[in-house]
Amino acid sequence: MNRTLVTSSVLKGVGYNTESRTLEIEFEDESLYQYFNVPSTTYEGLMTAKSHEAYMNSTIQKARYRYVCVKEANPMLGLKILPSMKGLPNR
Repeated sequence: MNRTLVTSSVLKGVGYNTESRTLEIEFEDESLYQYFNVPSTTYEGLMTAKSHEAYMNSTIQKARYRYVCVKEANPMLGLKILPSMKGLPNR
């Protein structure tokens, strides 16, 4: 899936597949997540938001989309991105 680079301290790139309604988000720690059954309006809202991180957290956390981690974080980067910053429930 092609991703568009975004300006954010946490997000690196965002992609969306309209047919499968899959939202793909790459984080600055190089982890990659796919969120399923996401409406296109949510993707459009994320891309036009003043703060991509704030929009993603509030929208994805509230909706509790099913997700999968496609790629784990790169530990060599030394970044500490919390699960809540990825829209994931704290465990």
